[in-house]
Amino acid sequence: MKLFYAPGACSIGIHVLLEEIGKPYEPVALNIREGAQFKPDSPRSTRSPRCRPW
Repeated sequence: MKLFYAPGACSIGIHVLLEEIGKPYEPVALNIREGAQFKPDSPRSTRSPRCRPW
């Protein structure tokens, strides 16, 4: 499983949870200031067009 996170974001809670339960994961840092969320390999850009963002 990949955990996409950005420094200062709310994803730290999920990070702590995964550590506590011992679930293996791969942390992937996103630099939002550089626009990483808009690059083709970011999680939002790989979403199916049928999925709604809300």
